[in-house]
Amino acid sequence: MYARMPEQFYEEVNELLPQQKEPGLQGGRRPVPYYTVLKVIWFVLVTGCRWNDVPLELGCCGEMARTRRQAWEEAEIWDRIHRVFLTMLRQQGELDTGTAIIDST
Repeated sequence: MYARMPEQFYEEVNELLPQQKEPGLQGGRRPVPYYTVLKVIWFVLVTGCRWNDVPLELGCCGEMARTRRQAWEEAEIWDRIHRVFLTMLRQQGELDTGTAIIDST
């Protein structure tokens, strides 16, 4: 189907992420777990799928994952996460440096 996100990747990246906040006293939804969000981001990066076309069976919509990735980028966390992504893809023989995808949105 597609390259699954390795558990080792999550273990390394989880240390870089901010602590997830629980709903406050007013209630609200629990946040989507980082594991699920990273799984969706991994899926998009490996398959080249558009964010809007992410299968919901992965646990969250592509827009949620895209928004979270953008927040991590603004918090200057994404560059470190991205380096771990590239390292693991290279180690698995999944990094194709002959292809580049540019998202202009």
